[in-house]
Amino acid sequence: MNQPRVMAKTSGDTATISLYGDIGGSLFDDGITAKDVAAALAECAGAKTLNIAISSYGGDVFEGFSIYNLIKRHSATQKIVTVDGIAASAGSLICMAGTTILMGKSSMLMLHEASSRTSGTADEMRDTADRLEKINASMTQIYSSRSGQSQSTIRKMLAKEVWLTAKESVDLGLADKVIKDDAQIDDARAGMRAVASASPLIRQYRNAPARLLAGFDPALSQDLFKENKVKVKKLLKALGLHSPAGEREALLAIQELRAKAGKFDALQDKGTIISRSSDNAPSTDRVLSAEQIAAAAKAGWGAEKLAWIKEQIQKNGAVPREVA
Repeated sequence: MNQPRVMAKTSGDTATISLYGDIGGSLFDDGITAKDVAAALAECAGAKTLNIAISSYGGDVFEGFSIYNLIKRHSATQKIVTVDGIAASAGSLICMAGTTILMGKSSMLMLHEASSRTSGTADEMRDTADRLEKINASMTQIYSSRSGQSQSTIRKMLAKEVWLTAKESVDLGLADKVIKDDAQIDDARAGMRAVASASPLIRQYRNAPARLLAGFDPALSQDLFKENKVKVKKLLKALGLHSPAGEREALLAIQELRAKAGKFDALQDKGTIISRSSDNAPSTDRVLSAEQIAAAAKAGWGAEKLAWIKEQIQKNGAVPREVA
């Protein structure tokens, strides 16, 4: 399941980027992120025409906003977006960055309001609702500006969760032209379409067309789920976390380790780890040398054990025997 979600290639003054899959990253980096798109666009620097092929059931709205802005800012004078299959939710938002939007004959756009799963106090939930309204307002402005439809009309469409055929999209100004479906899709595109068909997002939308639900591959999606579940279980064990910990707890633990590692790297770059004096520590600073740091690293000592070394320096005024 290591199919790339973002692909870029250039030929003269023309560059092509393919975006297939859900919008936004995850613990296993299996979605389309703004970072991925920024890297792909960097490969297309200097292109006068930028072709963007997309098929996505949507995902993270803020990643969608970021990708939209990245494409808008690209120096290409022509940005031609082609919807090969479905551009739903954040996927349709990204399409609006195109100077020209083309729809495959059987493709669709989906627009809806932002949503969130939240819990907490009444004030916290009101804050969430306020944030969602601001997101809806931003999306409304983008769709309205691109289509020429009034903001009132767009807001009604978002509230309904509309699924638009290629022709309907063109009629509403959300796309420019319907093109014939290309039967000669290369293996890479076909593979990425298969990945997109496994997205469980299609099951979360309240008005998803029956033909799209029929095209959803639950077996492939279940395989991805099982594969990721095993990875999460192994990761939690490595992090010292246990049930009912899940992906969220793993992400928090990783973030904490990254923060510790960042501090350690900054000190290691200077060749020393310094324990600052405190009320219950020796008045002079104690230093762990670069050689001792290297010995600790070779022994497999991580950020937490290195922190313990610093504590021992403070308590005993000496480096522990294990790394002395």
